[in-house]
Amino acid sequence: MFDSSSHWDQLHENPRFRPIYPNDHVVRFLMANRELLEKHHPARFLDIGLGAGRHTKLAAELGFRAFGVDISFVGLQHARERLLATGLQASLSQASMLALPYIDCSFAVLLSYGVFYYGTANEMRRSIAEVHRILIPGGKALVVLRTTDDYRFGKG
Repeated sequence: MFDSSSHWDQLHENPRFRPIYPNDHVVRFLMANRELLEKHHPARFLDIGLGAGRHTKLAAELGFRAFGVDISFVGLQHARERLLATGLQASLSQASMLALPYIDCSFAVLLSYGVFYYGTANEMRRSIAEVHRILIPGGKALVVLRTTDDYRFGKG
């Protein structure tokens, strides 16, 4: 049986898999939804599959109450170090995208950048259902997926 947490732990050991700068689309998404900070103060942000935490760090810098989950313990360690080095805080947990450890309707803003497509079609549907479950009414989510035209298609 494939052990995905060990696989991601190995990848996160390599600095190549720990980008520093947030993706432009994520920056625009968070900036466009800053009004949720005032409407749901403090607005809770969740990064599903945060990796080394580049987007979680940005959310914390912008004033969101930041949370992140990842299946990789090593990725979480790097994210904690990144946040600690900048004096920012976020609640980080080791968890699967298939069973998020949060109550219903608990986040105003949610991100999953390049994570869900590493699962099967059924796992992607389950993960998206989890997003709907924990997002508050009127909350916003950015979920980035790949198409079947991506060079990685069929190699998962």
